[in-house]
Amino acid sequence: MSKKLITANRREVIKNVVKKMLKRDLRCLPVVDGKRLVGLISCEDIVKKVIFEKFSDFSQVMGAMATETETVSSGTKIEDLIKLMKKDNLKRVPIVDNDKLVGIVTQTDIVKYEADK
Repeated sequence: MSKKLITANRREVIKNVVKKMLKRDLRCLPVVDGKRLVGLISCEDIVKKVIFEKFSDFSQVMGAMATETETVSSGTKIEDLIKLMKKDNLKRVPIVDNDKLVGIVTQTDIVKYEADK
């Protein structure tokens, strides 16, 4: 699980989010309002909105992000998380405790976990 999170604020403009993602070679960022997770913004979301739907790159993230996001708590067993990711074909799952974003697990984290077993 990644605990050192790079996030986007829901009112941040898409252009700034793209710069963050490119600088750190990230394909997705959790979107927060304070410390509360409100969605995810991915490269695919940005391409769809800015290129195909003609959003301005100065539009706010909240207009392009995915809000239907599966989450789990930090107490979730890794086996259950893997089942969820497989069942719903998820690339990443935010970890939320007491309505606060505390981490994110990606497919890469799962591969590393399996390799270290």
